[in-house]
Amino acid sequence: MASVEKACSSGVAQACHGLGELWRDRMYKAGFPEGFSLAAKARSYFEPACNGGVADGCGEAVWVTRHGDGTASRAFAVRGCDLGDLPACDLLADYLRDGFGGPIDADGAKRVEVELRASYTRRCRDGEMFDCANAGRMWRDGRGGPQDAKRAQEFFSSACADPASPACTMAKSLESER
Repeated sequence: MASVEKACSSGVAQACHGLGELWRDRMYKAGFPEGFSLAAKARSYFEPACNGGVADGCGEAVWVTRHGDGTASRAFAVRGCDLGDLPACDLLADYLRDGFGGPIDADGAKRVEVELRASYTRRCRDGEMFDCANAGRMWRDGRGGPQDAKRAQEFFSSACADPASPACTMAKSLESER
């Protein structure tokens, strides 16, 4: 553990990301409200990971700052989306549309959603089953383009190529939301 902390202190972004995951897991395990006290520790590692170009580090920083620092959470979402982290882009679209952590930017939200839906759709076609579920959600809700229940159902079905997979469970849950 000490060698990973030393690597993080030396600027190895992936090491910082690994330590952030450790503290994030401890945070979730502790539950509410005890886990919130661990969010700052997780952030202290995810932030240098994000600044070092680890896209997932930005996405994780979005989550650990979401309930305590909306402005920082939005900034991490912007950086993560710029680096290609799709969950960060998903939250960024919500933040822009709702004005979370900054001003409302409906046009910015629409631009992010168009790119996000295209990315989820493409990644689903490349075999990423969780992205099939997310593409289905976006087509169902009309995010990033016109609403299309038939296309949404096709994506949800694709996520269930393996009915026992976690992606299928997610797709069934999303499908039943409407």
